[in-house]
Amino acid sequence: MHYFSKRYKHNQHYINKLKLGFVSTYLPTNCGIAKFTNSLEESLKLFNVRIYKIRMLVEDDIPRNDVFININKYEKEDYIRAANVVNKSDLDLICLQHEYGIFGGEFGDYIIEFIKHLKKPLVTVFHTLEYEYPEYARMLIKEIWYRSDKVILTLPDMHEILKDKFGIDEHQLAKYVHIPHGVPVVDITKKPEAKKRLNLDKHILVSFGLLKPDKGLEYAIEALTYLKNDLIYLIIGKDHPESIKKYGYSYLQSLKDKVKELSLEKQVRFIERFFADEQELSNYLLAGDILLTPYLGLNRVSSGVIVYGMAHGMCIVTTPFIHAKKDITNDIGRIVREKDSKSIADAISSLLRSDITHMQRRAYEHVKDRQWPRIAERYLQLFKRINN
Repeated sequence: MHYFSKRYKHNQHYINKLKLGFVSTYLPTNCGIAKFTNSLEESLKLFNVRIYKIRMLVEDDIPRNDVFININKYEKEDYIRAANVVNKSDLDLICLQHEYGIFGGEFGDYIIEFIKHLKKPLVTVFHTLEYEYPEYARMLIKEIWYRSDKVILTLPDMHEILKDKFGIDEHQLAKYVHIPHGVPVVDITKKPEAKKRLNLDKHILVSFGLLKPDKGLEYAIEALTYLKNDLIYLIIGKDHPESIKKYGYSYLQSLKDKVKELSLEKQVRFIERFFADEQELSNYLLAGDILLTPYLGLNRVSSGVIVYGMAHGMCIVTTPFIHAKKDITNDIGRIVREKDSKSIADAISSLLRSDITHMQRRAYEHVKDRQWPRIAERYLQLFKRINN
């Protein structure tokens, strides 16, 4: 199954524009990669480029005629056909958003078929580098890396991990480019208005995103039993589309059960939505004071959640996964022990006793230079260097 939309046929109006193809999931698919790609593409359009969407169809997605190519995740031949269409097009470059779960095959290895047949320059953005995964999964990262012209990671100084855990040699490491995860442009002086609009008059804790067991939110819920009841904890999101299939139960329901078991119904509120519209999500995040990311996967190398939290003027309480250790300092948050509710509670208490407004401003300033238009410009500069 693959579709080539008529609206993308050659058009004289676009002859001098850089033509970029993005391989990714796309909204309204419930996927963080889809939101990342949407934000990046919308910002790139400010720089007079032409975007071609190469959309991965996952779960119940249906093909759309307003994209360049639709690829059925589970149809191996679709990847080859898509590469052939790209090769015949006037696209200048392909940017692949890589995360194991959005492609078909074992650890998403069907995407190799697309890359092997591709004859256009390729830039790959790795959103997940789990080095505790089996050797085959790490080998796929290495193969995609070697077949890419440039590789973008959202964290700096990953050279040792890339060499030791993924076997990337010194010569190939020259392809590595650090471009941080982008964040929306937010006016954090409007925090009081956001709280008022949502009828929230207490200190607000927030966790958000697609929910699955490695998020560790049950420990954040338990932390409330050590704290005064003048806090509200907003848990924003739905079960990850792959989570129930993989784990056999609803993680969201297990969190609700935990809240009921601990009689915390007045303090914990569930906003059961995946916000495709960034402004709607911002309305909630702007009301938050402290973001909680008590994640269990400590080898996680990227977190859009953390940087979005800081962009909305929230202090951070997090376990020490790789991204958190590189980005969170004591003047903008606290790093806590894994699976330790008391440690989370102590960190929240510490922040509330400090000048939290000042810390929130520091968190915002920490990521201000990562606002999407600035990040898009860095992507564009890289694309132009490859295309020249």
